[in-house]
Amino acid sequence: MQPADDSRFFKLRGKTWIAMSKIDRERMIEQCFQFWRERGFPYDQLTPDQMASDFGGVLRTNTSHLWTKEGLAASTAGLRLANSFHPEMWSVRCKRAHSPAERFYCDISLRRVLRRALTIWPGLYSINPTNLRSMLRTFSKTTRVSNFRPVVAKAVIERYFEKRGISILPDATSTSQLTQIKGFSLG
Repeated sequence: MQPADDSRFFKLRGKTWIAMSKIDRERMIEQCFQFWRERGFPYDQLTPDQMASDFGGVLRTNTSHLWTKEGLAASTAGLRLANSFHPEMWSVRCKRAHSPAERFYCDISLRRVLRRALTIWPGLYSINPTNLRSMLRTFSKTTRVSNFRPVVAKAVIERYFEKRGISILPDATSTSQLTQIKGFSLG
């Protein structure tokens, strides 16, 4: 369960934190820590409009440039949408690295992550959900899986299905078809 956003923490800039006294900085780290403990892991939660926009972007992407002599090139288009449906990816360990969820649920690590985010991003809202996810993903000896690329999947579908007359994707230029997809509103 996630309480309403607390703008006091989400609007905290690193430079504001750095300007505090040492005691106040430590007090703020503890308050941020307690806030995130209560709120839970900062999973990306997209609104229906964000989902529709991201999905529409995938459908409109020209994939012909992804095919190279070596095979398929990578593309991150649509990745935010795909990842929002797979929160378990934050808990998967890769090789000998820690998962971002392991770092988040370890009290010592989370405090270190919060402190580091406030230190390396002085001009940003360092510990809002987006930046905290980024910090967790890139923290020392930590990584996350990222093995699904929607636009690459689209390129394969277009090349091997649609060239054979099998259409399994809606026409990307048809707004009416996109609006018929259950749960999406391009409104």
